Amino acid sequence: AMLSPFALWQLHQEVAGPVLPRGKPPVTPLQVESQQLQGPITSGVLSFCFEGAHWQFFSPVDLAFRVALGSLSAVALTGSRMPAFAGSTVLCGCFFATTLFHAPYVYFSENVVLLLLQLGLAICALAHLGLSAGTFDPKVCNALF
Repeated sequence: AMLSPFALWQLHQEVAGPVLPRGKPPVTPLQVESQQLQGPITSGVLSFCFEGAHWQFFSPVDLAFRVALGSLSAVALTGSRMPAFAGSTVLCGCFFATTLFHAPYVYFSENVVLLLLQLGLAICALAHLGLSAGTFDPKVCNALF
């Protein structure tokens, strides 16, 4: 239920009572899910950053990762495959490690799916790097797909 500012002030007065020292501003800590937040910060321009993630900057970082991966794919299509696949492998591996150590999402299953997706991307980029370097047989890449 939404509380008006006056109702929230009354709740604070009932909970805090005379315990607050003189001269200190009253503070009412609230612990809520990010989906429950409404206001100029979470519903405005920064609403992209609050979508059920522990780390509020994960969505913009994920977007930058996808743009970088798409740019490297475009470079691979223009002819310089080995540097593009090497960059993709390093980028996917680093993003996998970051996700593994920080667990950005609230639910365990979301983190597992994201980790499996990133691991799959890193393995595919590594296999294509090996193919472009001549160390892997084309059958290896065909087996992945």
